[in-house]
Amino acid sequence: MGDISRSKLALYRGSSAIIQSVVLGLKPIYLKIHNELTIDVLYGATGGREIVSSIEEFESTLLKNTNIDAQKELIEFCKNVYTNLDITILEDILCARGVK
Repeated sequence: MGDISRSKLALYRGSSAIIQSVVLGLKPIYLKIHNELTIDVLYGATGGREIVSSIEEFESTLLKNTNIDAQKELIEFCKNVYTNLDITILEDILCARGVK
């Protein structure tokens, strides 16, 4: 968590670590590679992130102000991506299979 707590933005590709980064307040910037399938884990979000494919676009993004409403919406989106682990479900499956 050290890097996240010292950062304001996160440049990412296909890592699900961006979900926690967004929840902790970082601005996500997706690096899109031309002629590749998109592997953006935030593809379903309607806003709150930037998409860049060059150094110039990245530098331009750094100068943009953050849309607070879009950021809040993206944080809520990320909070809903994962559900909390219900350990009793795993225990029930293991017990049903005879694993102690």
